Amino acid sequence: MFLLNLISHFLKLLNLVAMFKKKKSEKAKLVVKFVWTYLFCFFVFSTKLMAQNDAFVISDSSLLENEKTKSEKVESKAIPANSDSLKPTVNRAFSPPTFAPTAVYKPKPIRPFTQETIYGIKLATDGWGVMYEKGKSIFENAKTSDKFYHVRYYQVEIQEHKNPKEHRENYPNPYIWNAPTKPYVYGKVNNFYALKLGYGNRKLIAGKPEPGTVSIHWSYSGGISLGLLKPYYLDVQIPLDTFKFGERLSTSIKYTEATKQNFLDKSVIVGHSSWAKGIDELSIVPGIQFKTALHFDFAVSKDMATSIETGVSLEYYSKSIQIMAYQNDKNYFISGYLAFQFGKRK
Repeated sequence: MFLLNLISHFLKLLNLVAMFKKKKSEKAKLVVKFVWTYLFCFFVFSTKLMAQNDAFVISDSSLLENEKTKSEKVESKAIPANSDSLKPTVNRAFSPPTFAPTAVYKPKPIRPFTQETIYGIKLATDGWGVMYEKGKSIFENAKTSDKFYHVRYYQVEIQEHKNPKEHRENYPNPYIWNAPTKPYVYGKVNNFYALKLGYGNRKLIAGKPEPGTVSIHWSYSGGISLGLLKPYYLDVQIPLDTFKFGERLSTSIKYTEATKQNFLDKSVIVGHSSWAKGIDELSIVPGIQFKTALHFDFAVSKDMATSIETGVSLEYYSKSIQIMAYQNDKNYFISGYLAFQFGKRK
């Protein structure tokens, strides 16, 4: 563009010179000389200006070439010459800016409740116990998994069995004045506990398993039962055959053929011994157990488990269990129970 303007301006001046040459006056000759002088100076100045512009372009291109050479040397030093993963390098000084893609938020899917953990307290016709239960919902449709229509569960329970003839004595012994008396069960021979491990099912039979409503389920389970038999000890004061009146021997005894006379003599009994007494004489009686019950679920929310269970349990052992003296021993126990259960679901 600059060159075109220069040529156009030069042609206009030549046209002006040609016009004044046709006139023969002295004034016209002076004008022609001035124009020729102006053209000469303008040509010299334009040539010099163009030379400077070319020099600037050449120097700028040489600087870019040097910068590119330096960057290639740095990258060649960073990557080993014998590397198999050589890739073409990009001059980062002249690479266009890149932008990370915007993350798209995806809400996490709501996981249905399929498992439950339950703790319970059990009151039975022949004792009491505690239980722990771990269950899982069995479903065909994922939409009904948190309804717990059908649940399979594992259960651990420990229960103490008592004889209906047990009676706690809790009054002062008039024959003993030098020691405070304690309550005890007269005629009790052994403490009997049952550790039960079972597997069972629970199925909906009535109602809707929705929060705030009551649903009725049928529950049944079976498994093994380990009977734990611990001797029952009494603290006694046995009179000694001496000349000193009222002299007695203080000791703890359990029921045996040798001690049964003093064990059943109320005049020498002070009270029951510590519960830990006889724990080292614990014996195990293996057996099986089964129970069936109605389960009433009235949880107020989906993540809670609240229920009442009532039913019948049966236990059968490999040998007869003696709990009381002068009572018929038996190797089976049938009892009704009422359990209060609570826990959580996830």
